[in-house]
Amino acid sequence: MVISEWHVGHQPDSSGAYVSIRGRQAGLISWVLSILGVERGVRLEADTKHIKFKEGDMGGSSTRVIHLDSISSTYYGFKKPWAEAITMVFVLGPLLAPLFTALLNSELGFIIGGLATLGIAALYYMLNKRMTVGIVENSGVQSQLVFKRSVLEGLQLDEASSAQASDVLQWLMDAARTGKAGPAEGTTQQGHI
Repeated sequence: MVISEWHVGHQPDSSGAYVSIRGRQAGLISWVLSILGVERGVRLEADTKHIKFKEGDMGGSSTRVIHLDSISSTYYGFKKPWAEAITMVFVLGPLLAPLFTALLNSELGFIIGGLATLGIAALYYMLNKRMTVGIVENSGVQSQLVFKRSVLEGLQLDEASSAQASDVLQWLMDAARTGKAGPAEGTTQQGHI
């Protein structure tokens, strides 16, 4: 999923959610469908009492509502696809360099093919960094969102964004258990199409 909406902060949005993350399928067609309000997507929302995981598509939707008292921990992560990008260099390089050399009938083609290979691998790396935000319920059930940045929406998210979402969820859990939360730290991150 790619992120199409992101609100994470110690201040609620207009619907009362402190964490509101919406993701949609990647691609131009999915982006157009999301603008029209018809999309296959997921949403995580957290307020002062519950966390909701919503999934939906044109055929219907489902929602899981989990009380904050029923959550034992949160987690986040960030995966950088170094291995895949390096593999692309070693697979595409021997294919593209000779191809461009033959097409241009020059040694310059070899250099252009090599640069094209590096460009493709770099683009793959940039577009396929994955972030995770998840919770573990007291029963051991894990629920998570795995997402990557969207070029079309232009939201710049990174590992710190995932960490902040986890921190705010933990802050809400502490507030639900004790009736009061510690001091709010950090800023609010938000954006949407």
